[in-house]
Amino acid sequence: EPVAEAGRKAWRDELRRVVRRAASRSTSVVLLVTDTQLARVPGALDDVAALMARGEVVDMLPPEERAVQAERLRGAARVILRARAAAREAALSEGRLEAVGTGRPEHDGRASRGASRGGQGDGSSAYSSRHGGSSLASGGLPKPAAPRGIGYSLPQDAEPTVADCWEEFVRRVRSRLHVVVCASTDARSLRDLVRAYPAVSECATVDFFEPWPADALAAVARARLARTLAEYAPPSLSAVLPAGVDTQGELPPGLAVLAAGTLDPASPALPDLCSQLVPAAPWPLGPSDARVARVVQLCAWLHEDAAATAQALAIARGDSAGIAIGDSGAPDGPAEAGPEAPNRAGGLSQDAVAARASTLEWEGPPLHVSPASFLELVAVFARLLREKSQSLTEARERFRRGIEQLRSASVAVEAMGADLAELKPRLHSHAAQTSAAMRQVEEERRLVERAREQVASEERSANAKAEEARAIKAECDADLAGAIPAMTAALEAVDSLRKSDIVEVKGMPHPPPAVRLCMQAVCLLFGIPPRRVPDPKPGNAGNVRLDYWSAAKATLLSDGRLLSKLQEFDRDNMDDRTVDAVTPLLSDPLFDEAKMRQASTAAHGLSLWVRALVDYHEALRVIRPKRARSDAAEGELAGLTRSLRAKQSELGRVAERVNALSEQLQASQDKKRELEEAVESTNVKMQRARQLVRGMGGEEHRWAAEVVSITRSLRHLVGDCLLSAAAVAYLGPLGPSARSAALRRWHAAIARSGIGITVEQDDDGVLVSPLTGAAPAPTPLPAAMGVTPLERSP
Repeated sequence: EPVAEAGRKAWRDELRRVVRRAASRSTSVVLLVTDTQLARVPGALDDVAALMARGEVVDMLPPEERAVQAERLRGAARVILRARAAAREAALSEGRLEAVGTGRPEHDGRASRGASRGGQGDGSSAYSSRHGGSSLASGGLPKPAAPRGIGYSLPQDAEPTVADCWEEFVRRVRSRLHVVVCASTDARSLRDLVRAYPAVSECATVDFFEPWPADALAAVARARLARTLAEYAPPSLSAVLPAGVDTQGELPPGLAVLAAGTLDPASPALPDLCSQLVPAAPWPLGPSDARVARVVQLCAWLHEDAAATAQALAIARGDSAGIAIGDSGAPDGPAEAGPEAPNRAGGLSQDAVAARASTLEWEGPPLHVSPASFLELVAVFARLLREKSQSLTEARERFRRGIEQLRSASVAVEAMGADLAELKPRLHSHAAQTSAAMRQVEEERRLVERAREQVASEERSANAKAEEARAIKAECDADLAGAIPAMTAALEAVDSLRKSDIVEVKGMPHPPPAVRLCMQAVCLLFGIPPRRVPDPKPGNAGNVRLDYWSAAKATLLSDGRLLSKLQEFDRDNMDDRTVDAVTPLLSDPLFDEAKMRQASTAAHGLSLWVRALVDYHEALRVIRPKRARSDAAEGELAGLTRSLRAKQSELGRVAERVNALSEQLQASQDKKRELEEAVESTNVKMQRARQLVRGMGGEEHRWAAEVVSITRSLRHLVGDCLLSAAAVAYLGPLGPSARSAALRRWHAAIARSGIGITVEQDDDGVLVSPLTGAAPAPTPLPAAMGVTPLERSP
């Protein structure tokens, strides 16, 4: 979309918004536009003229929105219409008005209303001018009925038409919307506007603002620059100056030598001089400070001088519409500024302006100087002072930090050399200690390996002896297992006996031979000797025999704990002779199990008990040698186990000692590695620092000179920024010769004021960086225009 069309669309949208606000609110609305804005938007002047003359713009609102706005104001239009009808009736009754018609004819009322409604129905909108009652139709649409004034005869309940509603909309816009056009009196566009649009001058009140007096200029400049100047911190050189020397004067000898480039870079005075260029505290500027007064007076004088130059250029190009200049006879520069310096009003005299005009040639468009130019001067000066002060201070600090880095690099080289001299002996000592520790650890590890082999051999011997003992014990258990069932059965048979069975056996007067034989075996096992009694057999008179029955009857069978003794009998410690004495009895036929059962229940159980003890003892006879061998093997195993545990404990202590030595060795190796890395890193850093110091040795001197140069620029920054801001605000339309003359004149005036300015000031020294100033313009302009590409523009 073309720029012009986009501008007109935005203008129309803003115009609709303002008109809607004026019609919908009860407060006044101001539409403020400038001549430059109107010149940029095609058709904007036509719209402004229409608003001033009629209160509406053709096709400003679409038909749909016109209908909505008219309907929204129907109630207000009804009130006004009925008020008019009441006024008409009152005027007729008083004879101040003759009747125009009687009532509203059908074709003049309903037909008109029908036409209006029809117009609304097909999307059209109608409006009327408030002057003369003439009607205009938009877009070829049918004309709506004209609005009814006081001369029409209408009933009290008359309804407003669309034209009546739209008339109320336009009335509100005309009464509440105020259009303010700001234009420069110097611009030819203002005269063209008045000639082309008479409605602008007929429907508007012209407020002409005279040029600001010097007092007003100074007051505005002071109000807008007080804070900026208070925040500005000019550099102080008092730290390196002898007592009584003005800090605003020339540089002291040491800094002058430094700036001239004749100071030896290796001189110890170089860092001291640069370190003393730190800015002091900011100016304690107040509203009555003399320097602020000088800056404010210079701003006012620059504006007046630019106005005089504008008038001189107008005279030079034959234009009589110049700015009126007072006849007070201003000097070539402002008065000497001071705390009590008065503000000077007026400008150059007519003769001085004519003399200046004789030296100028018209080289371009006219120069217009207005209060807006002065505000631009103040704003540009404040911005330049703030930005350049910050940028120059940051640049100086970068150079100072660079010098400090170079100095710190030199100090670091010396420190690293000392560190390296200290690290190398420590590294050699630690390397020797590490080698000794490695040899000790290797010796200890060999001892541990030998001890581990011995322990492993003894572990194998102990395991073999344990296996032998387990085998012998298993064999003994297997041999004894054959006699255990019989012994268990015998004990069960004994458990089955009752006391009555024992009493029964004891009460036998003549027991059977089997019972006698069984009791003989029991007595032999218990160690009860037989009784010697006479032998009752014939032919054996005088002989005695051994009677175990009577001995058993008197002892065993009479003991109430017989059954318990049978259960608790020590079968593991029976004597071999006793068992040998009992063994022949077992082979007697009477000792058969069946015969014993027939003889007596108690004898049967006792016989089983005797036979089981004999079998058990026979098994023990076989097991005893094996048990002896097993006990010997277990004893030897216990000795081997004790020796093995002692050696394992010793091996553990040796292993712990080796582990501790290994950890110490690892720590020593880590420390050695750290020392090696520290030596290597220190060597690398020292070499790099030496290269940096050697490579940047000349830069230290150049940076020091830059620090001094920037410090000097900061001392002159106020005057330089003021001159540059004046050039931006006033010298844009001037040609090269007029611009150079103005700059020389302004430079001399600023220098005389005492606020400080660069002695040899370029026209664009403050605004253009070295790279931008040296580079050609991307699209070279004619030399007659005297254009320099700037980094800053208003």
